Amino acid sequence: MQSIVIVAAKESLGRYVMFEHFLRVAVIVVPTITAAHEQSKVRLVEGSFQEVIKSAAEISGARFVGLARFGPIDETSSQVPVAAFLPETWAGQEVCLSVMSVDGLYQSSGTYSIDPSWLGGRTKLTYPSAKPEIIAQYNREDVAPLISKGACGNETSEFTTAFWGQNVSGVSIVFLNTSRAEETYIYFPDYPDLGDVLCNKSETANRTAFDTLCHLPSGIPQHERLRVSSVSFKGGEMGREVNFDVFLAKE
Repeated sequence: MQSIVIVAAKESLGRYVMFEHFLRVAVIVVPTITAAHEQSKVRLVEGSFQEVIKSAAEISGARFVGLARFGPIDETSSQVPVAAFLPETWAGQEVCLSVMSVDGLYQSSGTYSIDPSWLGGRTKLTYPSAKPEIIAQYNREDVAPLISKGACGNETSEFTTAFWGQNVSGVSIVFLNTSRAEETYIYFPDYPDLGDVLCNKSETANRTAFDTLCHLPSGIPQHERLRVSSVSFKGGEMGREVNFDVFLAKE
């Protein structure tokens, strides 16, 4: 009788071990399939990616140059990790990812198509850089990724958050080209209680493409369109106000 109980216990234990192994496999595989499924809904348009490394920089005419959160980039990696928060209202649209270094020597752009069934959220973006080792040499606040609504080359005032690097943390940073303004502020017309944000000048000597970084405050509304206004001062005179709409991912 005792031997029968032992045999039954072994069989039960075997089934438990097999079931536990199945659960572990399921836990590992399901998120991978989900991530791949989400990424398949946002595709790089064939032939749209361009990457240029210049010997001399051209002065950027754009005011709003970047919006991103950052993480480290492995200098030995063959890929640059890039992701984006894409709102549900952009389903069925195209978006442009442009990247510019502070010295203007590195530039890239690529257009991505979003599937009409997109439900909004964060997704990885294919970024086929041929020079990841050059990108990794820049400090994280010396590279300005910008994701804008519409194909590359189209003018827009609607932008969303890019995630640049691995294990992204910290607040979102707005990159501006103020033509060497002495002071620059951003503020939020729809949320006056947030107050004005005094932006910081880039500490890089060769700041041709952008010269100002604005760290967005905590407690700012997430996952909805946010109007941001910027104004700069130079020689005691106030420059023109520039407005843009952004979507921010949760911190």
